[in-house]
Amino acid sequence: MRPTGVTILSILYALGGVGGVIGGFISFNPLAIALGLLDFAIAYGLWRGQNWSRILVMIFSIFGIIGGAGMILAPTFVLMMPIPKHLVGVFSTILIVAGAVAIILNLVILLYLTRPHVKAFFEEKF
Repeated sequence: MRPTGVTILSILYALGGVGGVIGGFISFNPLAIALGLLDFAIAYGLWRGQNWSRILVMIFSIFGIIGGAGMILAPTFVLMMPIPKHLVGVFSTILIVAGAVAIILNLVILLYLTRPHVKAFFEEKF
């Protein structure tokens, strides 16, 4: 039986695929379309219990953690941007909070996909 978290991740990746493909067509961005299609493939793989999709999500989670750390460090560079000084604090706060949320969510996903019952679901499939 598919773990609930895998079902949720599969649905979220499918929604990301819809957004990527539609956004790519609207903005004439072939890369967004390709990434949207990749999201669909990952969603399908998660739904079907294909281990390659679990591995890809884990790799993307690692990139998400690195990106979140970059967002937390970004306020250093906000000070160099040509924005009104009274907005520097707002931009810095948004970046720090968004970075922390990205790190936490990606860590949760990464740790969840390494849980024994989740790994067992993916290992049952060949």
